[in-house]
Amino acid sequence: MFCSTIIPTIGRPELSRAVESVLAQNFEAEDFEIIVVNDSQQPLPDAGWHKADRVKIINTNGRERCVARNAGAAQAAGRYLHFLDDDDWLPPDALTHFWQLATAGEAVWLYGGARLVDACSDQEVTLYAALSGNGFVQVISGEWIPLQASLIKTASFFAVGGFNPLITQGEDRELCQRIALQGNFAATPATVAIIRREGARTAVYPEGIQQTRRERAK
Repeated sequence: MFCSTIIPTIGRPELSRAVESVLAQNFEAEDFEIIVVNDSQQPLPDAGWHKADRVKIINTNGRERCVARNAGAAQAAGRYLHFLDDDDWLPPDALTHFWQLATAGEAVWLYGGARLVDACSDQEVTLYAALSGNGFVQVISGEWIPLQASLIKTASFFAVGGFNPLITQGEDRELCQRIALQGNFAATPATVAIIRREGARTAVYPEGIQQTRRERAK
């Protein structure tokens, strides 16, 4: 199997859009799957995608994002892991762009452009780091490569121990720093994820500076 998309959810109404954007991928080169990790401590509302062959639903009972993502990864069959938030989604050709990167080399972290959408202000910006090869210096210095726009080689993810549940903010950046010690990055300028930036978020941004210092020290 090419990849497993893991979607931890706290029950946001946008979850169906996230799942359906993966199911609707224009991609037939290999198989893929979706693992929805329900961390909301209550049943998910009924939706047609619950019965899709490619979808698996597991429950983690309010254990927060790192544990939820690690639990999804433990169930995954794909050679690559893709972590998508429940209020973000993929354009139709995202998996095709990732597959082209995967077949072109041996990078442990594949990524593309991410379109950040702020519906409150009608503003959009595309984020693309253009980072290929050895990227450790850049990511340890603070470069952010969004998880939603990335595929991580499964073997490398488990080699570094997955997400650290003790990192409560910036856990994606901290994981990226550890993965960067495992191998190279490969990038495509194509937009492979749409990330919603408005509304409620679980991160507490004022704590970010101290958290970044702890990540680097670790």
